[in-house]
Amino acid sequence: MPAAWMRPCSAARTRRAIRAALGGNVTLYDGSDGTARETLRQLVRRGWVRGGSHGAVTLENSLPSELPLSRRLLALPRED
Repeated sequence: MPAAWMRPCSAARTRRAIRAALGGNVTLYDGSDGTARETLRQLVRRGWVRGGSHGAVTLENSLPSELPLSRRLLALPRED
């Protein structure tokens, strides 16, 4: 199991950690929803969205020996 700092965490957990570090009276602005909507809008506008099935992700690294670390950091399953 990867070290705790390597594990992905939810946005809610991240917000709680930031508030705990900076104090409870902190206003956080999270633009991720708007960014995701605009990204989808741009992809659709360009015709780059395929419907019906999920695509695949290929992870590459300029140092192939670092692929296992890259996979752990991104919590991806191993490719055979």
